[in-house]
Amino acid sequence: MAASGQGRRGSRDLAGGVGKAQGQAGHEATSQGRTDGVAPRPRSFLVQSSNNSKPQNTPGPRCGHTLTALSSAPERAPDILILIGGATALEGGSADAGAKGGENLAASPSTPGGGSSAGIRLAGATSDVHVMKVATGLWERLEPGGEPPSPRAAHAAAAVGHMVVVQGGIGPAGLASEDLHVLDFSNPSQPRWHRVVVQGPGPGARYAHTLALVAQRFLVAIGGDDGEQ
Repeated sequence: MAASGQGRRGSRDLAGGVGKAQGQAGHEATSQGRTDGVAPRPRSFLVQSSNNSKPQNTPGPRCGHTLTALSSAPERAPDILILIGGATALEGGSADAGAKGGENLAASPSTPGGGSSAGIRLAGATSDVHVMKVATGLWERLEPGGEPPSPRAAHAAAAVGHMVVVQGGIGPAGLASEDLHVLDFSNPSQPRWHRVVVQGPGPGARYAHTLALVAQRFLVAIGGDDGEQ
């Protein structure tokens, strides 16, 4: 009988120890945002409403620009945002807002469903470059070397490794050529523009389209307006 009582107490002690260990493991897993068979909890980030960047470094109000996520170093997750070009002013109806800090767009796109008197046109085209560091939320204006693209808006851009590839758009002289412009960040302290002449039948000059890198091999351009339809 004594042996039997000791066996029952030992079983209870063992079960209690296992239960305590499982509870502690479950608590640790939950505190880390995961449980067995359940995906990790999404992380949340605080969005700052104030901008501590210097006014001369911020891109300011604009539209028709591109914003591309890029990695500032090899094998690092995207941690900087590259803003390129865009229109810094609007013109609508008979009221002329004028260009602010850029050039007027020739044959600017207008809002659907309205004529020239009711449409809103983009103005103030630029080719400037701004970068935001995601960790700090601060903007910086860059002055890359090389051959930059002409001032434009409604262009398309895609990240390819440590580069941002820009294609198309519309500027003061009308549609931009279909040639590619590459902003190279292989040296982050000295980014540089390169112009790449397109070979073979390309998408042609257009604006308001998309550009994406597919399978780390193909640049795919979809849609847009070539000014003929």
